[in-house]
Amino acid sequence: MKRWAINIASSYGRFVVAIIAVFMLTPFIIERVGMEDYGLWALALAVSGMLGLMDFGLATAAVKYVAEHTARGDIEGRNRVISTLLTCYLSVGGVALVIVSIYAFGTYDATSTDGITGREDFRILCVMVGLMVALGFPLSLFRAALTGSGNMFLSNLAEIIMTLSYTSLSALFLINGSGLAGLPIAQAIGMSMGLGMLVWLSYRKLDGLKLTLSFKGLRDSRDLLAFSGWAFVANAAVLLIMRMDPILIKAMMPLSAVAIYAVAAKIAEYALLLNKQFSNALMPMISQAHGAGSSNTVQQVLTNGTRYLMALAMPMLVLIAIYADPLLTLWLGAGFEDAVPVLQTLAVAVGCSVLQLNAANVLGMTGKHRFVASAMGMSATINLVITLILLPRIGLLGAAIGSLSAALIIETGVILPSACKHAGVSFGQFLVGVIARTLPPLLPMLGLTWVFLHYAPPESLLGLIGQCMILGLLYLVGYFLVTLHREERQQIISALGSMTGSRRPDQGVEL
Repeated sequence: MKRWAINIASSYGRFVVAIIAVFMLTPFIIERVGMEDYGLWALALAVSGMLGLMDFGLATAAVKYVAEHTARGDIEGRNRVISTLLTCYLSVGGVALVIVSIYAFGTYDATSTDGITGREDFRILCVMVGLMVALGFPLSLFRAALTGSGNMFLSNLAEIIMTLSYTSLSALFLINGSGLAGLPIAQAIGMSMGLGMLVWLSYRKLDGLKLTLSFKGLRDSRDLLAFSGWAFVANAAVLLIMRMDPILIKAMMPLSAVAIYAVAAKIAEYALLLNKQFSNALMPMISQAHGAGSSNTVQQVLTNGTRYLMALAMPMLVLIAIYADPLLTLWLGAGFEDAVPVLQTLAVAVGCSVLQLNAANVLGMTGKHRFVASAMGMSATINLVITLILLPRIGLLGAAIGSLSAALIIETGVILPSACKHAGVSFGQFLVGVIARTLPPLLPMLGLTWVFLHYAPPESLLGLIGQCMILGLLYLVGYFLVTLHREERQQIISALGSMTGSRRPDQGVEL
């Protein structure tokens, strides 16, 4: 239990650092490079995310199979998996870098008037994005290896250092007048530092780790490759949902519109990823429990795990929606009014996605990965179609509605009930136990929110954050005292007070 608690806490700590970095760096970047260049940087990040599809789902497979080999004590099998994936990743990363470099030099045109390919820093930006993609592949592998072995807190530590390095270097380069080109250089340096630390930690913490570069392991990895293939479909769908909107917006609107949407999407994305840390930390537990035949632990992850996850997500998303206007104004100043309804719509979409995070992991890690991949592919398709229909008609809000529709129809309406059926849990009881129990603590929080907005509206970003922290704490106290049963309160107090060690997977874990 102690190990899982530390993993979850470190995951949240990592994202708190990332969120603080984004909130500090974003207005500084916009001030230094302008709205148009920030839109181009957001577009470059979206493209690099799309190139991340060349991962082919291998990182997800690494978490699953490293966890299963670790649970069985099969060091040789674990080494074979990591070695095979490392060889694949280095090859794919090299190919990605070559493709991007050819594109950068082949499409550069100094006479172009499209605002992108005619820029002098276009080639540098493209090549550095390709380098970021190439570094991201082995980085994600060693992160997955540590996560699958139960040492997620170490990979989180490495990523915190990587985030701080990127933030510091970005600010330094911008102050020295590097312009837009300094941002990908700073990120590539930070990723290199993170990769070096992850490799060192992997050799320190994974007993008997020996890696070789060879494709021979592919012959013995049919199950791994089959799983990674379906994980690739699921990951591709998620990336399309999260990254394709800026690309579609650029095709129909100016770069300034990309910047406006990117700001709202970044807040929503970080809200999703922050809550996803909870479910990601439980993913190896599902694999180990499934490998050990502990169906009770899988059920607890789905029910109790989702209930606790929603207790953390609900106040955050509600406050993001309510405070959207003052948040954007106090953070970035005037000019982002059109991002307010976009952010509010995306906050609801994130709520639908958070509700099914554990459900998707339960299905994916217990043999239903094909279903999850197909469902997420359908979600991406719905998002794409609705966005293409609404974007030219109602503007940026159309892209946000596309994301909300996909999350509501597929993630909440299909994946969630399927996971309940697969785990032997009543869908109706699940909804009552998870959703209905998150609502009562909202009443006092909403009441105090009304008081704040009418009698003490925030006049600074720090003041807004302070109000939200008070409101969130009020919700959590209400949830703890009113919503939880006495036995659950005692379990949480006991777990926080003692944390005397972890249990074996076949014994189950109380959530």
